[in-house]
Amino acid sequence: MSEAEIPAEYVTLVQVLAEDDALRRWFATLAVLPANRRYSELGNLSRQLNAAGEASLAQVILSLNEERIYRMVSEVIRLNRHGSP
Repeated sequence: MSEAEIPAEYVTLVQVLAEDDALRRWFATLAVLPANRRYSELGNLSRQLNAAGEASLAQVILSLNEERIYRMVSEVIRLNRHGSP
């Protein structure tokens, strides 16, 4: 997927996670949670975002339940924090 194909909501999510220490720590804890607990955490946040009128962002958050998406976002955050290898 090229940069032009990446939805703006993912770009925003990565930027926010990369810049906010507390959110980044929260995101990192998702990796160690059992799958059912991670699904629950992301579902709760997604519902809150939907209620706040942030349906697009809510969908992006929910998509983090897909391991491929979670790893991609994690890697981008890692590279943003530490520079490219």
